[in-house]
Amino acid sequence: MKKGSAMRQGSQPLDRSILAAFKQAHDVGRLDVAEHLLCALECLCGDDAVEESAAGEAYRVICCGCEKPENQHECRKGRKQ
Repeated sequence: MKKGSAMRQGSQPLDRSILAAFKQAHDVGRLDVAEHLLCALECLCGDDAVEESAAGEAYRVICCGCEKPENQHECRKGRKQ
C-alpha cells in the first residue's frame, strides 16, 4: 500500500488528529491521556524540526498555552533570552 493511500480526501494527517486529541485531553485535565498522545506525536514527528511539528505545538501548549511557532511567541516578548 502506498504511503497516504489509506487517507480519505479531506481527512487530517495523523499527527494533526493526534494533536487535536492531545489538546482536548490537556484541556479537560486528562494529563495521563495527554502524555500518551504526546509520546505518539514524538514517535511520528521524530527529532527533525520539532519546533515546526505537531509535537512542537503540543510542547508549547504544555509550557505556556501558546500554539504559535517559536519565533512568533507573544509570551516570549519582553523576556530576557
